[in-house]
Amino acid sequence: MIGDDTWRIIPPEEKLGILAAAQGRGVLWALSSIIIGATLAISFQVPTVLWTSILVSPLIFQFAANRRWRTLRPKAILEYLAARSVTRRYAFAIKSEQLEHVLIFRGKLRHESEDMSELDSDDIPTGRANIDVWISLFPDSVVIISEQRGGAILEFGHLLNSRFSVDSIAADGKQYSSQLQVFLEYDDRNYGKHSVCLTSSHPAALNIFEKKLKELVASNPVGSSEEDELSADVAFQ
Repeated sequence: MIGDDTWRIIPPEEKLGILAAAQGRGVLWALSSIIIGATLAISFQVPTVLWTSILVSPLIFQFAANRRWRTLRPKAILEYLAARSVTRRYAFAIKSEQLEHVLIFRGKLRHESEDMSELDSDDIPTGRANIDVWISLFPDSVVIISEQRGGAILEFGHLLNSRFSVDSIAADGKQYSSQLQVFLEYDDRNYGKHSVCLTSSHPAALNIFEKKLKELVASNPVGSSEEDELSADVAFQ
């Protein structure tokens, strides 16, 4: 089923977050039932009410947690379905030949530096710091989009070719760091160099992305100059 396939591509960290939110709702409802039972037991001098509320609290926990889970899980699946569809469309636009996702997850993007001397001021994107984005990795390209009121906007998109490079910095110096920053850069003869910095509240997904991307960059053949130019043109929009 499509829903099950999409659920499998959601990072485990996000799944755990959904599970924690569901269980938190269950605990809240269970504690509330016990507090209400204790209040009624004291008010009416009927201890049985308190013991009854304690006995039924596991059932209340299960009901509330399950209800919350059935709300959050479909919501996450629909969000990932939409993001997967849009990023695949942008990957096709930059002439990606392999449109099956290797990885997709949420993150934040910061535009680091660019040479826009030949661009009009109307072409310069605004609000460039810590943008909430969807980071999508394909076997031969990387696509990053943000959600705006009018729809999705391509923040970065490029084939894994000779004009593309990737680097990373971990503030704590660990191999698998929770403070990892991934830098993506392309060099275009018309627009100059442009780089972005990626971070994420899901550090495990970002670490996997960084290592998998470096593997793909090393294994992908060097693209033609025509493909490089087209990819860079789309990447800036």
